[in-house]
Amino acid sequence: LNVSGVTDKVRENDAFVSITLIRKPPLQVAWLKRVALDALSLAEAPDTIIQDREIVLAAVERDGLSLQYAASALRADHQVVICAVNNDWRALQFAEGSQRANRSV
Repeated sequence: LNVSGVTDKVRENDAFVSITLIRKPPLQVAWLKRVALDALSLAEAPDTIIQDREIVLAAVERDGLSLQYAASALRADHQVVICAVNNDWRALQFAEGSQRANRSV
């Protein structure tokens, strides 16, 4: 972690900066990297991964059609569906019924 630029700015502006570090499980990190390269690899993911909102969001941002491999709860998640449809309108066919019927999608 390189914070030298941040500490220089803190000294210049006499301000305080709060940094929060978040440790992610290795499996989650591996899948975040994997879907960043190939969103449709979500098709091969274990249940814990297709239920992980952060991973599914990363996948649908890259390729909206990866929504078809997400857990049903995430296919019913408004933000996930909007993100997928914004990437590829054809993703709407994979959304849960409540989201397909939602006119704001």
